[in-house]
Amino acid sequence: MFVDESKFVIGCVSCNEKNCHVGHNKFPAETGFIKSQLTDFFAGYTCPFCGSSYVPTASMMKMISRFLDGFSHVRTTRKGIEVYGRDVKISFPAVPENAVPQNLDSELYQQFKNFLFQNSDEDLPILLEAMQDIDLDKWYIRIESANNPEPLLRDDVLWTDILTGDVINKED
Repeated sequence: MFVDESKFVIGCVSCNEKNCHVGHNKFPAETGFIKSQLTDFFAGYTCPFCGSSYVPTASMMKMISRFLDGFSHVRTTRKGIEVYGRDVKISFPAVPENAVPQNLDSELYQQFKNFLFQNSDEDLPILLEAMQDIDLDKWYIRIESANNPEPLLRDDVLWTDILTGDVINKED
């Protein structure tokens, strides 16, 4: 899967957990936006399945705009944020407002931060500030960067055996 244009995706956690099933296959309950469609999201988002709404803050809009042009994929989970750079992945736990993740001073982070961010001194604070503005128990987001040579493989992706065409469901 090659991403030819960067994409921002938002989804409602509860709707995704109750998502549509057709046979054994699950379909995600989320909405994707390419850069030219972001003004629609910035005006406010309503889950098409349950009607819950999210109004993005200025810090969220800044983070999305910045990372869509970056080279890392970004994904949230209920536990925090995952950043997928060039052959490197790092996770930041959800932290209380104005707190800084503890692993930023680690030698490992210092060694790999340039594979994750274009400018870590600017990008990481933008990312962490934006994450304070979203309830990770209610919403998840993903930024799939076209500038990252590796695709972002989702946990619930359907795999297909290219030789037989059989669908391999990870959850079976």
